[in-house]
Amino acid sequence: MDKSRYWLAGKVNVPEDKKSEFNTYVMAILRRFGIRKRKEIDVEGEKITILGEPTPDEDGIVSFDYSILEKKNRDVSTYNTNTCELYSIDRGENEYGLAMNCILALQECYSHGSCFFMEKRKPIEIYVYMCLLSNILNKKIYNNSRGKIWDMLLLLRKTPDTDLPSEQDIFQKVFPFDYSQFEHFQLLSMLPVYYETEPPTTDKDAITDRTQIKASTYISQREYLYRIMAEEYQDDKKIFEDFLKKLLCLPMSGREKLAEIDDNLGIIAELSLYIPPAAVVSAFALLEEKPFWDAWDELITEGYYPEIL
Repeated sequence: MDKSRYWLAGKVNVPEDKKSEFNTYVMAILRRFGIRKRKEIDVEGEKITILGEPTPDEDGIVSFDYSILEKKNRDVSTYNTNTCELYSIDRGENEYGLAMNCILALQECYSHGSCFFMEKRKPIEIYVYMCLLSNILNKKIYNNSRGKIWDMLLLLRKTPDTDLPSEQDIFQKVFPFDYSQFEHFQLLSMLPVYYETEPPTTDKDAITDRTQIKASTYISQREYLYRIMAEEYQDDKKIFEDFLKKLLCLPMSGREKLAEIDDNLGIIAELSLYIPPAAVVSAFALLEEKPFWDAWDELITEGYYPEIL
């Protein structure tokens, strides 16, 4: 389990009210996998090395450097109970490396989408670790970070040496069914990235007037958005693009204000109350006939989140 193969993209961010529970679980992982700390004691003038369970020192740092199951010394690794961060330069293989990976998986679970457990350049297939953690800790451990699939895509794009998962990877490897669930906004944001290669259409319930927006289906709202955006795109692309750049960064209150405008731009603003920024950018990308992420980088950096109705 090479340290360059397994790592965390992002930053560990365990909430304060969960740190005590998290630390208890990390200590249990170290204990169950036979991870110990060597210590020299003096017995009648002779130095003897003994093994003890790792415990926090006065600064909250847990040190460990031996694997009972492997019967092997390791370079000293540390775990910080204050920040919940792990530092291990000698991961190795077998039980010791597996214990380190379990801690990485647990860090992802508790960090609410601020970090993701990686294998080489992509998010690791984490289902087996969820099963293992739940068995070791005698409690079903949920990983709602993996339900934040849109946050994952944005974070990976800003992280060097990473590749975005394919749509097949997301549903077959990245997402641990039974241990997580997709968040509504996150799923709606992810879908246009992979599945929208042509303008949205609807066979029925097409919106013909903006008064129908609120009561319409999401598919109808998306089709109406593309139709109205296409009209504005043809009229004056520069004004339209500047408007989108402004709109996509506004909170709900700002977009509600723009929605009061009685023209196509007001309609687009009103639709943004129900549609995530990724879907707006996807419509623009189709109009520009360019890849989604090229259009995203042109218009926006983050976008309104998660304020949609």
